[in-house]
Amino acid sequence: MGGGPIQDGIMPAIDLTAINKSLLSMSQSILRSGLLLAMFGTLSSLQAVSYYTRANGDYNDPNAWSTIACGNAAAGSVPTPADDVTICPGHTITLGADITVNNYAATGGTLNANTFNIYVNGSWDNSITSTFNKGTSTVNFTATTAGNTVFTGGDTFYKVYFNGVGGSWTLTDNLGTTFCYLYNGTLDSSTYDISSSTFQMTGGVLNNGASGTVWTSGGDLNQSGGTINANGKTFRALYSAIFNGTFNAGTSTVELAGTVTGGSNSYDFTVGANTFNHVTLSGAETSANTDTYSLSGPLNLLGNLTINNNKLNTANHPVTVAGNLSVGDGTNTNFGSAALLAGTSTVSIGGNINQNITDGQIDLSSATLVLNGASGNQILQPPLSVNNLTLADTGARTITFPAAAVTTVAGTFTANATLNGVALQSSVSGSQTTITVNGAIGLLDNLTIQDHKINGIAWSTALNPANSLDVGNNAGWFSRSISVADVSIAENGTTAVVTLAFTGTAADNISINYSTSDGTALAGTDYTATSGTLSWSTGGSGNQTFSIPVTDDAVLESAETVNITITVASGSVTLTDPTAILTITDVTIVSRRTLDTDANGKIDQIEMTQSSAEAQSCTGLTVSVVGYSVTGYSSCSETDTVFLIHLAENSNTCSAANQTGCDTGNTPAVQLTASSFSLSEGAASNAADAAKPIYLGMQTELNSPFVTLLYSEPIVASDGTLTAGGEIVYNNATAKGASGVSSVSATGNQIDVNLNQSLTLYDVQGDSLSCTDLKDIHGNPVDPETLPLETDISGVVQADTATVKENYLDYRISQSTEIAFNLSKSGTVTIRILDMRGREVSVLKKNHYSAGTHFLPWNPGNIHPGVYYVHVESNAWKKPSVTKMMLVR
Repeated sequence: MGGGPIQDGIMPAIDLTAINKSLLSMSQSILRSGLLLAMFGTLSSLQAVSYYTRANGDYNDPNAWSTIACGNAAAGSVPTPADDVTICPGHTITLGADITVNNYAATGGTLNANTFNIYVNGSWDNSITSTFNKGTSTVNFTATTAGNTVFTGGDTFYKVYFNGVGGSWTLTDNLGTTFCYLYNGTLDSSTYDISSSTFQMTGGVLNNGASGTVWTSGGDLNQSGGTINANGKTFRALYSAIFNGTFNAGTSTVELAGTVTGGSNSYDFTVGANTFNHVTLSGAETSANTDTYSLSGPLNLLGNLTINNNKLNTANHPVTVAGNLSVGDGTNTNFGSAALLAGTSTVSIGGNINQNITDGQIDLSSATLVLNGASGNQILQPPLSVNNLTLADTGARTITFPAAAVTTVAGTFTANATLNGVALQSSVSGSQTTITVNGAIGLLDNLTIQDHKINGIAWSTALNPANSLDVGNNAGWFSRSISVADVSIAENGTTAVVTLAFTGTAADNISINYSTSDGTALAGTDYTATSGTLSWSTGGSGNQTFSIPVTDDAVLESAETVNITITVASGSVTLTDPTAILTITDVTIVSRRTLDTDANGKIDQIEMTQSSAEAQSCTGLTVSVVGYSVTGYSSCSETDTVFLIHLAENSNTCSAANQTGCDTGNTPAVQLTASSFSLSEGAASNAADAAKPIYLGMQTELNSPFVTLLYSEPIVASDGTLTAGGEIVYNNATAKGASGVSSVSATGNQIDVNLNQSLTLYDVQGDSLSCTDLKDIHGNPVDPETLPLETDISGVVQADTATVKENYLDYRISQSTEIAFNLSKSGTVTIRILDMRGREVSVLKKNHYSAGTHFLPWNPGNIHPGVYYVHVESNAWKKPSVTKMMLVR
């Protein structure tokens, strides 16, 4: 038992590891002899042993294996079907017979399979640094448990079988093989590709992720059983594509690729009972490529049918496409063409139809085309030739045919009995397209036809109920049609002439009734009610007219309307436009505008202009203008188209002190009424502002760089941007003080100018602002102006005193200065210099001065530096003016 003899009644220690190894060696020997399988029947109850390569060699060489990690002592045996196998880095194992493993892994070594089969009960893990030389071997995945994985590491298989009942495998990278078979179990391709010359499925489940491709490059895609959950995968077959199992399409595409070498080949497209999403024929672009796929049953698509190359033969099976049908892509201009060969099938299209005229062919010459779009528009391009054309009743929509083209219907043109809200139109508005029907036609409900001419239709018998065809704007395009057009006439005319336009030649006697009814015009007041009948005999053609008398009156009013209606009394003819409008126009006021004729900033006139002169009197005219007192009117004569409304100004003041009275920017509502004279039925209308704004005044302040300009209404720059040195320019004639404008801004009727230096008393002679390129908010220009700065200290000087500017003299730089003072009124003035104690230092001047600003030079001589005061007094003032001055030496 691996221990020593019993001593002193104590059991020796038992070596369990040695026992387990011995038992394991025995079980493996028994297994190889087949006795253990006979005893237990399966391997499921045995614990898998992990075998690692320790050297290069044959798979059945015991010296090539170890049960401990790579490179250790020999195992003395080879792996059994229940064991896991790992080929270690740098080792090469070669098969000399078929093998069975539990899990297979390669972490850097090489397995040469030759021609022998490999049976894998679990997962396959072939590292990207490992090599699997497939030879012509077959790898059989036979797991009966879930959770197995297949990692190819980029190496390909020759043949691979998935045939484990209850087993499941998940691809962790792309699977490439010459032959791929899925018999039992579940294969999940996740987001990876399965590429195989032949893919065959007789059972099991294939789950695909949201991307990737299942494709064949040299064989068939054959599903004879099992379930494919396609999701977003593309299923691509080079040859035949057979789907006789369950195919859950999801958002997938089935692509029929055709041969890559060309030739005339026929392939089977078996659809079973499945519904597909998209189907695409991609083909091979070669001059000899005439490959054709033939349907084995009805084809139902949730998405699009796209045929870029090769041909799809419906083999007379119905085809239903919920999306678009596209045939030809314009790339095969010098060789084979793509085609849909419909035979006698019924082809139902829910989306658009596009046949590329350079390499596409849609053959519906013996087929029935059903346009069954559930909603939205359907576009047919280019024109088609079909046996039967049916407009299915699936919802309101517009069906667009190619402009200036002919769509030919050899058999019947049918609209279902409950059709409603469907319109036929040309792809170019106003451009005619034609539907030629050589067989029967049944239009059994309302149908709108725009820009179409339908030949081969007997209109008198084809429609049920009669006149249910609404032909929109197709006047003159039908074989026999009559329309009435709108007409307009001035009120002072005599009669309005209405024309019935006839297209074609009458096949029998035709009679058309016409009548008028009130719109906004009143019969007996504005026009004379009219009715009657116009007729065309068999073989007749050409237009006919009737007249509606119009009544002139002295009322200036808006345009009025009369309704005109025509109906078919007898004969075979279509009314393409059975109603019209007669518009009676009158002299109208075409413009109103305000005027400021005396340029004082206040509106004094409103000018009214008529569309033309009206023979009428203005006697008794009442004028009301919102916000104004109207004093009268003038120039309203029989020959003049202009008259003026005079407005009182006495309640509207406009000055710098009162801006609210400035009203040249207003657009008042004007209303004129009278017993024999009316404007717009008495409704008030706004008058446009045409009065120029005016300059009102200026505000300035001593020792401030700001100047404010006031206008009679809000002001803006003509070019939209008010700039310094542009619209507002500062001019200084004496070259003293400020030299330019730093910034300009406008707020309402006020323009604020910021000079580049504060205003001083030295700055009052010859300064001005030039204002150009200004306008009001209604676009009226402001006259260019030069605005003098009258005084920089306006509003600062009191009623009976003087104002002296504070001064500063640096004697080191200059030995004299000027004392500037401003007098509110004339008188005898004494000017003294006082020290800080109020003692008189000197008397500068005693003289008579006029009101205004004066300058007095002063040389301090030997006076000590310090703070001094300029004392200005007069017998005309109540108190003197005292201002501080500093002297520096």
